[in-house]
Amino acid sequence: MKTEPHLKGQVYLYIDGVSKGNPGASACAGVLYRHGQKQSEFAYPLGLTTNNVAEYCGLILGLLEAKRFENDSVCVYTDSLLLVKQLEGEYQVKDEWLKRLHLVARTLLKLFSRVQVKHISRQANKEADRLANVCLKKAASEEIEGVKIPGEKRSVQTVRLPPRNLFGEESPDSSREGGS
Repeated sequence: MKTEPHLKGQVYLYIDGVSKGNPGASACAGVLYRHGQKQSEFAYPLGLTTNNVAEYCGLILGLLEAKRFENDSVCVYTDSLLLVKQLEGEYQVKDEWLKRLHLVARTLLKLFSRVQVKHISRQANKEADRLANVCLKKAASEEIEGVKIPGEKRSVQTVRLPPRNLFGEESPDSSREGGS
């Protein structure tokens, strides 16, 4: 899974989000390496949402996990080119949900003195992808309270938007601008 030599003291975070349907049942996952060794991994079912929301949730949860290790340097690997380009400011964030998640992610990234977010192939991200898909399959096989998905027998939770004033900054518009 390693795409380059791991530097001593740096945290390397591989993240992924998956959605079966768009929107559809979704999950996110991540794998964290430090000193060249796997330190932790996580996977969370997200309920009914889009793949882009799942990618941002993976980033946010991964950054929170990375901060637990008290490192000032993090390198994030993702197979979501959209996520990378939005964080770099090259692409606009148009979707209301993503605007809020983008704000949370940007705020968490500021907790690190050195940050890199890099796009990698899905193949290079296979461990985080596998974890997210296993989590999604497990969630689909269990009864989870929440919103009923039309045409399915199971129900799932729905990802909730972060509050508009989460970090005391100007919130995104309340208008939906279609697309992300």
